[in-house]
Amino acid sequence: MGPLRTDWPPAPNLTPDPETGLGPWSQDEFFRALREGKRPDGSSIDPVMPWRNTAEMTDLELGAIWAYLRSLPPVQATVPGSME
Repeated sequence: MGPLRTDWPPAPNLTPDPETGLGPWSQDEFFRALREGKRPDGSSIDPVMPWRNTAEMTDLELGAIWAYLRSLPPVQATVPGSME
């Protein structure tokens, strides 16, 4: 295993927080992000996000990820440089 990369973009807040996380996203928007690499506003997700791999997941698989993320307690945490 190589050295830890420090040039990767910060991970976004994936909790259902309505201000700093996925709270305002719909399930359809989440599926689009993981299948097409597009945020709800149409902007592209950073290429480091492996959406080309998650694009192959079934609705059932993506739905399970969505349900899990929605089950987390919301955490208000702005991550500088993410989801911009």
